[in-house]
Amino acid sequence: MNDKLKETGENIRTYRQALGMSLQQFADCLHKSKATVSKYENGIISIDLATLYDISEILQIPLYKLIHQPRSSQPSSSRGQLQSRQYLYSYARKGSRLTKSVLDHYFTGEHTLDVTFFYDVPSFEQLNRCRGLYEGSMSKDGPILNYQFVNRRIKTEHTFLCCLESLDNNGYNMGLLSSISYTTMTPNAIKVILSPVRLKEDDLLKQLLLFDKEDIQRLKRDNMLTIDRR
Repeated sequence: MNDKLKETGENIRTYRQALGMSLQQFADCLHKSKATVSKYENGIISIDLATLYDISEILQIPLYKLIHQPRSSQPSSSRGQLQSRQYLYSYARKGSRLTKSVLDHYFTGEHTLDVTFFYDVPSFEQLNRCRGLYEGSMSKDGPILNYQFVNRRIKTEHTFLCCLESLDNNGYNMGLLSSISYTTMTPNAIKVILSPVRLKEDDLLKQLLLFDKEDIQRLKRDNMLTIDRR
């Protein structure tokens, strides 16, 4: 099996399932049989360029996010190329649940990256089962990272992530992820860790993700939620 076809098919399936679209619905939109589309997604048969453009339009995903991309340890500076993958962690005290997410960064300009945000995945190998799929951008100004996202399923939900690059050599960045909760219909913000590598999912990580006494003291003193950039 051709690796390029296999990866392209996997990318198509990941986005289709993340958007909650069944194989039959997708096949109907593409005016292809379900069996043919299944072969596309499994890398069994080639996809002609016109069909690939149709798939991109149906999923509303740029073509460069669907096609096979060579893996490199160095950030890419070619437009539309996958530059990096970041792992985002947050922690909900209710249910004592560690939430894992993935942010894929694509190079689009010197200071701006196109970003796909797979929120709340059961594992980093199951992006298709994310609880929310967001598309947006990241801009960098010095040590400041600003992300803006729109939920692909609920277009009225806009989500923001702000991080300061760590001054230490711990390899990760602390930040705040803010949005409107569709459970309580109220604005909220959670502490997150953004890392270029997967972190050990232990009690130490959970402790880092909790708002500590110093965070609460700053909130009471300044009436503003801020976190340490460690």
